[in-house]
Amino acid sequence: MALSFSAAITRLETLLAIDDFTVWAGEPAIPAKKVAAWWYTGPSENSLIAETLTDHPYAERITCRFYWSVGQRGKAPSRALELDVQSVTRTFIASLEADRDLAASVEILTIEDGDTGWLAVDNAWWRISTIPLAIGFT
Repeated sequence: MALSFSAAITRLETLLAIDDFTVWAGEPAIPAKKVAAWWYTGPSENSLIAETLTDHPYAERITCRFYWSVGQRGKAPSRALELDVQSVTRTFIASLEADRDLAASVEILTIEDGDTGWLAVDNAWWRISTIPLAIGFT
């Protein structure tokens, strides 16, 4: 398979399809259910691949985010929710680590430091886990 941003996204969407998450392209406004989304965040330098006279490495940055709708956040945190956030995040990262070239569609994939948090929109709450990526090409 040739190196291709489109092929990389196709493979990434396959890896995002964990459990009962719906996969969306683009950052969702207000997800109504468990959603795994990705969106393009821009180009960057690719310092992991050496530049040569014929190869000019570059990277494309992508943000991946998992959303759990929790309705109101007034109650105590849910242990089950926190365990699910950790488990889904680890499952996704492990699948990326096992497929660093996204089925031979990129030269290299870098998993950047992610974070988890909360998103509030119109008095509704979501638990989120964000994993930024850089996918490298020559």
